[in-house]
Formats: sequence, C-alpha cells, structure tokens
Amino acid sequence: MVAESLVIEIPAVRVRRGHQLRLVLPAADRAQLKSTDRDEKLIALVTDAYLARQLVLANPEHSLARIAKDNGRCRTRLGKLVGIACLAPDIVTAIVQGKQPVHLTVARLLGLPLPMSWVDQRREFGLS
Repeated sequence: MVAESLVIEIPAVRVRRGHQLRLVLPAADRAQLKSTDRDEKLIALVTDAYLARQLVLANPEHSLARIAKDNGRCRTRLGKLVGIACLAPDIVTAIVQGKQPVHLTVARLLGLPLPMSWVDQRREFGLS
C-alpha cells in the first residue's frame, strides 16, 4: 500500500500574546478580523499614547527631549507614543472593541513607522 500525500493550504496568521504563540485560522467571511478578543496590552498602549499626546500638547514651549526628561520618560518612546495617538479613530475603536486585525499588535505599532494619513494607516493594517 502506497501512502499518498495530502496538502491543504489555508491562510493563517501567527499571533503572539506574551509567551503564547497561536496559529489563527480566520473564518472565510472575517479573514482579517478577530472575534471580540480584546488585547489589553494594545489598549494600554493606546491609552498611554493619548496621555503622552496630552503631555506634549500641555508643554508647547518645550522640546520632546525636555518633556521626556522632566517626566522621567524615554524620548524615543514618547515620540512613538505621540505618533500612535494619531491613529485613525476607527482603528482605535476597533482596538477597544477587540475587532482589530490579528496582525495589529503592540510590537508592530511600536516597531514600524506609522503613516500619518488615516487612509494609509487603514491600508497598512488591512482595514480599508
């Protein structure tokens, strides 16, 4: 008896949450979106971003480096947080509702240069 190989190809996304690594096989009608599984770390990042934005707006006469130093924060992270605070409102709503694309993670938001255009942001994260 000869064994035959069967190859099944299904689009899947690797999702890391802390030490867990999961392989997500999206449903056909919602290939890009998660169910209402809120990512609390992502929500905390967006919250921190809005607080950082308020901090910068409250001190328009100071540089980002000075604001970071005066508040015991890293200048680079403060700058990234202010950029994240410029996410399109519908992307922020999706994050809060737990309906963000599976590849929209804390690491990705902090790791890539975020487009300032909301249209480009939606395209970048697959929400267009």
